[in-house]
Amino acid sequence: MRSPERNSFTPYVGQPILRNRTGSLVGRWPTWFNTGGDVRLTLMSLGFLHGDGWFDILWRLCEDVEPLVAEFEEGSGRCFEVLQVKE
Repeated sequence: MRSPERNSFTPYVGQPILRNRTGSLVGRWPTWFNTGGDVRLTLMSLGFLHGDGWFDILWRLCEDVEPLVAEFEEGSGRCFEVLQVKE
C-alpha cells in the first residue's frame, strides 16, 4: 500500500460551512477573501475548508483584526488578502 504524499491536498470531508454563511464573510470583507482567484495564487478558490461550527470564531477573528488590517493597508499601501481558511 502506497503512503500518501507529504504535501498532497486532502479536501475537508466533514460537514462543510453553509454557503450562505460563507457568502456573508465574503460580502462583509470582499477584498480579504478572493474566492474566484487562481488556485496558483490563492487557495480561497477551493472555498472555506472547515465545518459550520467555525463560522462564529472566524467572524470574530475578522472583526478583531479589521483595525490592524486597515492600519497595515494604510501604512504599506498594499492590500491584505486571506490565502486559505481551513480547520
